Amino acid sequence: MPMSNEAPNLLKQFQTLFSVKEHASFDIDSKIQQIQHIEQYLPSGVGLYLLDLHDFRYAYMSERSSAITGIAPADYKTHGLSYFFEHLHPEDRKLIAEKTLPMYKDHLEACEPARRKKLNASLNYRIRSSDKESEPYRHVHAQLSIRSVNPQSMPVLLLGVFSQLAIEQYQGQDFKLYLAEGGTMQEVLVDERITVNPLTSKEVEVLRKLAEGLSSKVVADQLFISKHTVDTHRRKIISKLQVTNSIEAVIYARSMGWI
Repeated sequence: MPMSNEAPNLLKQFQTLFSVKEHASFDIDSKIQQIQHIEQYLPSGVGLYLLDLHDFRYAYMSERSSAITGIAPADYKTHGLSYFFEHLHPEDRKLIAEKTLPMYKDHLEACEPARRKKLNASLNYRIRSSDKESEPYRHVHAQLSIRSVNPQSMPVLLLGVFSQLAIEQYQGQDFKLYLAEGGTMQEVLVDERITVNPLTSKEVEVLRKLAEGLSSKVVADQLFISKHTVDTHRRKIISKLQVTNSIEAVIYARSMGWI
């Protein structure tokens, strides 16, 4: 899969935000051992990673990434953060570039240096493996915390915790920023659901009818359009929502509040 135009731009934006002007030394092997130890006690559907901001590469990626995101840990570690951005859903890349990252940057810069290490973020996103383009996007929830900082109290090592969501659990890019210490949330700074409905008003109308369990013929009669037109709308809905059938489309659209 060739890299999309948006992926390099998002990587550049991320690099600008987390640019490390002064490197910080830390024992990465010790950090990895700690993470691997912790991961043993997590549910099998939860994975961890460490992102080194000196070179924007994954110092550690859970072996569970294949099952959770459809992408092997070796691919993450070999290709770095650009590989992750490349395989995000285009709408999620756009939301991250235009809304999520700017909000994170504003709060990171506004945060007192002594409190920056307490800044945590969580969001949902959709991702798909490069060698399974026919496979629907997977829905993932991720939490991000700062593991190490440099002398200017800016992050140099990020810890990610990620797990796969069922399609009915995904409700858009729920983005949260909060201060936490010792695993305890102290203050919520941002709690916002960022969504984009790709469906036209007519497609929403058709999907609402399909959600009632009506056949294409009955939907066509009620909306005064042809059965062929209903089936065309159905195909476009499935394609836009990156699902496999009308039932999944209904579940997804309901979870997003679109129907």
